[in-house]
Amino acid sequence: MVHVTCTTVLLAATCLLLSQDVVTETVTTCEVETIHSLSCDIGVIRVYEALYGRADSVTCGDGRPPGQLADTTCSQDGTVDVLKRRCDGRIVCDVRVSDFGSPDPCTGTYKYLQTKYTCLPAIHQVTCEHSFASLQCDEGNLIFVIGAHYGRHDRTTCISQRPESQIQNIDCSRQQASKVFESCDGKNGCVIKAGNSVFGDPCYGTFKYLEVAYICEKDTGFEVSPDEVEPSVGGADDQTDAIPMSSSSDSLSTSDEPDARATLPTPCDILVSYSTFPGYVSWRDTQSGSWYVETLDRILEENASTDDLVTMLMMLIMGDPSFGSGGSFILTGHLQPGLTKTMVHVTCTTVLLAATCLLLSQDVVTETVTTCEVETIHSLSCDIGVIRVYEALYGRADSVTCGDGRPPGQLADTTCSQDGTVDVLKRRCDGRIVCDVRVSDFGSPDPCTGTYKYLQTKYTCLPAIHQVTCEHSFASLQCDEGNLIFVIGAHYGRHDRTTCISQRPESQIQNIDCSRQQASKVFESCDGKNGCVIKASNSVFGDPCYGTFKYLEVAYICKCG
Repeated sequence: MVHVTCTTVLLAATCLLLSQDVVTETVTTCEVETIHSLSCDIGVIRVYEALYGRADSVTCGDGRPPGQLADTTCSQDGTVDVLKRRCDGRIVCDVRVSDFGSPDPCTGTYKYLQTKYTCLPAIHQVTCEHSFASLQCDEGNLIFVIGAHYGRHDRTTCISQRPESQIQNIDCSRQQASKVFESCDGKNGCVIKAGNSVFGDPCYGTFKYLEVAYICEKDTGFEVSPDEVEPSVGGADDQTDAIPMSSSSDSLSTSDEPDARATLPTPCDILVSYSTFPGYVSWRDTQSGSWYVETLDRILEENASTDDLVTMLMMLIMGDPSFGSGGSFILTGHLQPGLTKTMVHVTCTTVLLAATCLLLSQDVVTETVTTCEVETIHSLSCDIGVIRVYEALYGRADSVTCGDGRPPGQLADTTCSQDGTVDVLKRRCDGRIVCDVRVSDFGSPDPCTGTYKYLQTKYTCLPAIHQVTCEHSFASLQCDEGNLIFVIGAHYGRHDRTTCISQRPESQIQNIDCSRQQASKVFESCDGKNGCVIKASNSVFGDPCYGTFKYLEVAYICKCG
């Protein structure tokens, strides 16, 4: 079998792009006009040149007197920097021309704003406020952040169940949010929260989102001389949490040290697996114990009465200053005196995996939604995580639920249920963030004529990696080395009028009752693999609604292989 991951494809595409003449787009907006718009049908914006001023006497010259066109050496300093901050890494970027007129670089000259840019193949992610963005490259590749923006630029992104007042301000941005560069650039993977606590609040009262674009570049590595490095963590009594693969059963030999490996502990044994990872070694001090367990113990003690488990685990990677920037933790130390400095690396997927293991090893906290027969829509949703349906009933299991004002005869049959209800809910909703179903879809055939029925669903919000890929693009699912994909849900079609709508006519986004529920090709192509690439297209999934522009929605977790 030949297996090519999406990150590899993107890397190759980027190398090709950079190895030849870059095809650029040029947008020119005359001074009298208001908005300067850049956009990409495929890829993300990367600004190369920008001018506010005048470089010739022809551009934007129609109807202008010669005196307003004479100065062809006029330019506003810093224009390209502003455009790069505002637009790099975005798919659509609108800026006001008036933002560049102060101070006036050449009074009396009629100016224009001109930008040259390319559409760079990249991984593009949008993460709603309060959720976590996960950036990940294949093994041996490192993240190169093209752009990151925290705020709001439109009224269509991250609007589910939000009041109008929270989505009106679209001139809100923490341009090129530096925390993303600090936390993720040059790392194999990282996790960062889309929240005011991380980026500050650029617009109070507005519900924001984090927009990130990045590519994966090959890690060229580095060399360290043993004579030049002093151990910075640990001491002579330190022990390894993991058992190194060595020719000696007693210690790690010098010949083994450059490629030190550690065995992955039993899945869900988080006290060990959180502090170890294949290919690296971690330490346990004989007095104070594991650095990870020590910190985890403190966070549990301080927060267990007020926060849920997943939130506390995320504190380790997002909020604890001893771990530096989130996502990838780097420590230095030694196994024996004289050995080279060794790196400890715990990736975000490992943390999510262990969080999920913990979640599934205890009583699952479920939500229950009940919709009476007379009502139309049955709605499930998750603020954090994705929907995982456990139980569903269409019928009646007691005489109280949805019983107000009903005669006793309509409430008497408490053993009424429609076969297959849970299967329908799982197909339609598993792996989604918001799921609306019609109650009327469950009424044929009627499981109990004369009984007043209701639809009741029990579900949990499962921590997972959630991706949306617009039609004609490729979805990339990837786990860390040693972990395998477990697909929770996959849907191809359209469920709303806000997703994947850029530059699409109204006619292509009107049908929101369009779905290839639990698109089987995703399960066939990705389940049980370390990584996979699948195209969001009719040729793969069939066309559930002709003429509608669709998208592929996938949710998955990474399990110990």
